[in-house]
Amino acid sequence: MIRLLCFALTFSAIAFAEPAKIIEVSATRDAIIIEFEAEGRCFIAETSVYDEGLKRVDMDAQPGRVSVPRFVDGTDRLYNTFRLISTNNGALSEPRCVTNLSALQSEDPFSFPSPRSIKGLQVQMVDDAVALGVKHAALNVNLPSIIDRGDSPAETWNVDGVDIGINMGTIGHFDNQIRTLTDAGMTVALIMLNYTPSAPDPGNPWIHPATNLEESPHHLGQFNLT
Repeated sequence: MIRLLCFALTFSAIAFAEPAKIIEVSATRDAIIIEFEAEGRCFIAETSVYDEGLKRVDMDAQPGRVSVPRFVDGTDRLYNTFRLISTNNGALSEPRCVTNLSALQSEDPFSFPSPRSIKGLQVQMVDDAVALGVKHAALNVNLPSIIDRGDSPAETWNVDGVDIGINMGTIGHFDNQIRTLTDAGMTVALIMLNYTPSAPDPGNPWIHPATNLEESPHHLGQFNLT
């Protein structure tokens, strides 16, 4: 499930700076670990995927390596970017995402699936795909259709400390399709799409506000990361 909300973090200084470079950002079950090179005095800051502001990170520093809690107030920092900044908040390095997930992958008992043949199809009719002997399949998923924006959703999932309404009818539909395909020996990939509404909807949290609904090709909009 895409992460929907991130929250402000507390700040404190650490000692190091120019020239400065983040070497790697890795994640474990409980921590985000940032390895870097720097001289002098600087800070580490982070930014959420849809927030352009830099937030100084509250952490205990060691030379060249800092570790911060992965979860803060229910928010998973796995999706944030990190960079080195100067004492006056000037950027000293390019932003870096978490790229080392090896500690998390070791907890996953399943290996990444490989198709049994090159025969693949973007599936429209599941029964036809099974009859054709397809071994890797792609399904289109309109991501907004998963979310129930009504006042009293039948089910909610907690995401970063916020209860999000879930359309279990849509979830069940894809569960059935994917089960049928995987039972037939197919590797299934999901293509996440963002279809535009048929009419302007100022309250729509999915569509980027600059999207031109009339000229959107194939009625697809940019995801709203503002």
